[in-house]
Amino acid sequence: MDGLLINSEIYWKQFEAEMFPALGIAYTDQLKQDILGSNIIDITKIIQEKYDSNITYETIQSAFDGIASKVYASSEFMPGAKKLLDELKAAGVPMAIGSSACLPWIELCLDAMNIQDYFEVVCSTATMQLPGKPDPAVYNLCMEKLAVTPQEVVIFEDSHTGYMAALNS
Repeated sequence: MDGLLINSEIYWKQFEAEMFPALGIAYTDQLKQDILGSNIIDITKIIQEKYDSNITYETIQSAFDGIASKVYASSEFMPGAKKLLDELKAAGVPMAIGSSACLPWIELCLDAMNIQDYFEVVCSTATMQLPGKPDPAVYNLCMEKLAVTPQEVVIFEDSHTGYMAALNS
């Protein structure tokens, strides 16, 4: 979703640049790389292991929740994404979202972009307590809910961790 359907990555980085220092964590290029494509559970683990062992999941979740609505209100479709979605929908192709984003953030995005009715299935590694990407669990669950096999599916990804999840599903 983020960085693939919508151009939200620049806004996540913009608002994270304010959020992390407010939490007492320097927003470095290494931190950006460490958390790219990760769900909120894995981001918390990364922060605890590498940056601040005392920070809690609730603190991280609350901070990200505070910026999510700003991110999705600012975002726009990636070039060609809306056209592709429209064509797939018109052709009756079932679509799913398998994201590391929390379900409320996915809903914010779908509402902001007015594409709530495009997806038969929406799965979140964070909200559904699934292992984060590169584990293929989110894609496997999407396929199960759509009642399709991997041979019938095309998965679009924009991060290495997502690509590995897709490759292993």
